[in-house]
Amino acid sequence: MSDTDKQTRRCHSLGRSLLAICLVIGLRGYYAWPREVAASELAETLNITTSTLHEHIQKIEAKVLNE
Repeated sequence: MSDTDKQTRRCHSLGRSLLAICLVIGLRGYYAWPREVAASELAETLNITTSTLHEHIQKIEAKVLNE
């Protein structure tokens, strides 16, 4: 199984809410260089606090990248 397949499988194991956040931050350019959107703007879009957004991002990154 390729690394891309493994990451795709991990993304699908995030659950609906984290997967939705993952898609929003990806599509809005959070991981672009330079960043196309600030975390505070994303948090406002998602109707959550910036600190909660960062917690979700950490969970997503841990799940997708480290497992």
